[in-house]
Amino acid sequence: MHLNGVVFDALAAGDLAAANAASPVPLSAYFAGPDWRSVWRMRSEQVAEDPASADWVTGVIWDEDRELAVGRAGYHGPPDAAGMVEIGYAVDPAHRRRGYARAALEFLLRRAADEPDVRTVRVTISPDNEASYRLAAGYGFVEVGKQWDEEDGLEIIYEVAGEGVRPGLHTTEELVGEPPTTPEETSRAASSGTRYQSVTPPRRPCDLLPSRHAPPAPGADPGGRIVRESPVKQGDSKRDAGTANSSP
Repeated sequence: MHLNGVVFDALAAGDLAAANAASPVPLSAYFAGPDWRSVWRMRSEQVAEDPASADWVTGVIWDEDRELAVGRAGYHGPPDAAGMVEIGYAVDPAHRRRGYARAALEFLLRRAADEPDVRTVRVTISPDNEASYRLAAGYGFVEVGKQWDEEDGLEIIYEVAGEGVRPGLHTTEELVGEPPTTPEETSRAASSGTRYQSVTPPRRPCDLLPSRHAPPAPGADPGGRIVRESPVKQGDSKRDAGTANSSP
């Protein structure tokens, strides 16, 4: 669910009342708390500079059954010149282990597949976040490099091709097959220049949010940990003018 610049401004200032006055859905105190404030600050700057980016950047993960805002998810911005979008997502600690992270990832991948300008989807994950790695690997993401983030430290860069797009867009070889399942296998794939595209579609069609009555699949949710919310622009080492990594 998209947010606008007024909401981003209010959340960046920690003003929950002002944010809720302009938000399409009620937000919890966690949204205006210190943990996500840097994300909202970046989004506020980004949308002020490029209002159209509000349709892409961090929005609300909303559970219609429970009528709760349970997290945030989105892209760092519109597709770059190479057709790459970076995703991020994070779940409020009070609502983790319910399948929201998987639902958010599936939603973002589905939209990317429907966007004609998107060729590659990227996510960055801390090396010690094994659960998030396993979730991403299950959707065909493979390691293509590393980067150092000023806030989060070392991050592994994973990418997957968009639906129907040749998987070797940024690499020297093309290979469609089962994605690697361990960090060692992804490292070998990255060093050899090989890109994989999963031949297995997501396990089930998924709404943006799962039903409160549907238990998450074993190991499906990485505990709602942030996948990445970074001030680095897509394809740029400079500070982003308002994007963030959610992780989505």
